[in-house]
Amino acid sequence: MQSGGAATKGEVQEINASLEQSASDSQGKGINVKFPFGTSLTSAKGDNLTDDTLAIQAIIDYAFNNGINRVYFPAGTYKISQLKLRRGITLSGSGIYSTFLSGTSATDMIVLYDENSAYCKIENLFIQGNNIANRGIYAYKSVYTLQYLDNSFSAENVLVKGCNIAGVQLGLTGTASIMECRLTNITVNQCNGVGIHLTEKCTDSYFLNCTVATCLQGGIKVEGEKVTDYQSLNNFEGEMIIQIGKGSFFKIVK
Repeated sequence: MQSGGAATKGEVQEINASLEQSASDSQGKGINVKFPFGTSLTSAKGDNLTDDTLAIQAIIDYAFNNGINRVYFPAGTYKISQLKLRRGITLSGSGIYSTFLSGTSATDMIVLYDENSAYCKIENLFIQGNNIANRGIYAYKSVYTLQYLDNSFSAENVLVKGCNIAGVQLGLTGTASIMECRLTNITVNQCNGVGIHLTEKCTDSYFLNCTVATCLQGGIKVEGEKVTDYQSLNNFEGEMIIQIGKGSFFKIVK
């Protein structure tokens, strides 16, 4: 606010919008990271200056522990190192050109692992690695006893840019399988690694309208003994650019 306590017109509009959102959230639809009303949680700033990692992680954990299934990000730029998503939680922005998660360290920005990869969703966000972060989204399972249980991670309307290993990686080679993932309207560009990495442990998954451009190590990298399964038009809908092995590219159009 301005000195003297008077809010600017923009601040008033933001507060009103957030109050409206919070009223909706209070009906069981989620919690607003900038205005977590009814809790003692620290608010995220989203000002492109403050490191919001701890505040947002606390809100995610609070949502999980209190049966809230949605964490909402109003417009803003949230500087983060790594967020660990929890089972059944949706991270929801206000749009890929208004809600930005901006990476600050050489780690994976949003991680979903083991039982915490179950029934999660990421939507309407711009994930900016800033050529610092390793991966934008990383979902995997490390425990074999979990590989056939609690699946169904999805991402929709997400833009990932500037990651060093992969924009999105599903599965970790040599561990348990992660299944029933759904990527819809995902764009990855300008990564120093691959755009989308589907390891041999990503199975039974669905991809629609995924676009990868100008990633230095390839577009979509697919691994595994049954790699030809990914070339089926039943597995990919829309137009997909795929890399299988170094320098080998496939374009699939349905």
